[in-house]
Amino acid sequence: MTRHAFRSELRRMSCVVSTEGFEGAKRWVVAKGAPEAMERTLRKPLPRGYKRGHKSLAARGYRVIALCAKRVPEDKDVSAVKAMRREECECDLDFIGFAVFACPTKPTSAPAIGVLAESSHVSVLITGDALLTACHVAAEVGITNRQSTVLLEASESGGEWQWATRSEERRV
Repeated sequence: MTRHAFRSELRRMSCVVSTEGFEGAKRWVVAKGAPEAMERTLRKPLPRGYKRGHKSLAARGYRVIALCAKRVPEDKDVSAVKAMRREECECDLDFIGFAVFACPTKPTSAPAIGVLAESSHVSVLITGDALLTACHVAAEVGITNRQSTVLLEASESGGEWQWATRSEERRV
């Protein structure tokens, strides 16, 4: 019925859909995106284990997408539903679950990075993945060999930047 396309700066997308079932037609807002981005769209309080869950999966190298939804009030007519703005769709959502994808690195990646390092080349990883996923991949292919990678990330309030260890055991 309505589609709000993925936007990289928001790291999410949403659609308004109509479903037919035993209970008749129902309309839903369905949304997906980076767990950190979807967190701001969820009803509060957050589900137990939400942050720990997606961070744990990302730290093991998985690509994680948060799936969310909410019912559209039945009293909204079709034209009002089709006119729903993104801001109206992407708020007060219910968390449905995580879609988790394994994307193994190519077997030739680590040896190629090794050859580059031996020839005094510096390798960097540029990705749109979550920071913890990127750290896992960088360690897996030999871009980093440090036990404790330090990340620069936005604070919970979104205004300040701070340093944190990968395991988040301490703030540096």
